[in-house]
Amino acid sequence: MTPKENFDEFKSCKNQIFNYRVKDFSKIPQALKISSHLRMDFQENGLLRFQFTLREYNMNGTHLCYFVQPVPDINDGSFF
Repeated sequence: MTPKENFDEFKSCKNQIFNYRVKDFSKIPQALKISSHLRMDFQENGLLRFQFTLREYNMNGTHLCYFVQPVPDINDGSFF
């Protein structure tokens, strides 16, 4: 997962199925401890976004985001 501080609005993908594999969830509980709000959604390119609104910066709208890359589907033949 890669942290991103700024992001653009996006449209949700509701008609596609993605498989995700996350190697390290250790930073998510740490982010939850300093966050006042957590949101999870999808971007058009299939990335899963975790958005944390930081408590100490809540007034000016500062966010901490993690994007999770989808795992290629090995059944469709494009993986090899």
